[in-house]
Amino acid sequence: DETFQMGNGGWELLLRAQGQAHISGPFAAYASGYYGFSLTEHTNVMHHAPSGAPVALRGVPDTYSGRLGVAYLLPVLEGLVLTAGGRINGATSKDVFGGADLYWRRPGYEVYVEPGISWTLGPNIASFSFPVGVYRRKLDSPLDVSQGLTRGAAFVPYLVIASFARRF
Repeated sequence: DETFQMGNGGWELLLRAQGQAHISGPFAAYASGYYGFSLTEHTNVMHHAPSGAPVALRGVPDTYSGRLGVAYLLPVLEGLVLTAGGRINGATSKDVFGGADLYWRRPGYEVYVEPGISWTLGPNIASFSFPVGVYRRKLDSPLDVSQGLTRGAAFVPYLVIASFARRF
C-alpha cells in the first residue's frame, strides 16, 4: 500500500514559504507551507482494486502541507520553545499541470492539532511534535468518478515528527 511508502514515485516542483513574527514578550507566531506540483503523471505500478474495479496505473498527485501556530520561549532553559498550532496535509484530486487526473490516486486531506517542543543550543536545533488528527476528508478522484466508484481512504490518527539540524 502506498500509504506505507516513502515518497510518491515521481518528481515534484516544490514551492515553500515560512515565516515567524514576534507577538509580545516570550510569544511568537509562525507559519509555513509548501505545495508540490507533480511533474510525473504516473508510476509504472498497477493498482489492483480488491473490489474488482478496473486496473489502473498509480498517479503521482500534487501534494501540500501547511502549519500555523504560536510559540512560547520558556525562561527556564535558554533556547527551549513550546509550540501549539495546527497542520494540514493533503493530496489533490487534480493536478495543476499535466493530464494525470485519470490515474489511480487517493486524494484527500487531514487537519491536525500539533503540540511540540524545540531546543536550540548553539548551531544545533532539535524538535519534536505530536500532531493529532481532528478532521479527515477523503475526496473522489476523477478516475473514481469516471468509473462510478467511491473508494476507501487511509488516514492515521496521529503523527510523530522528530528532527535535528545543525547550521554550518
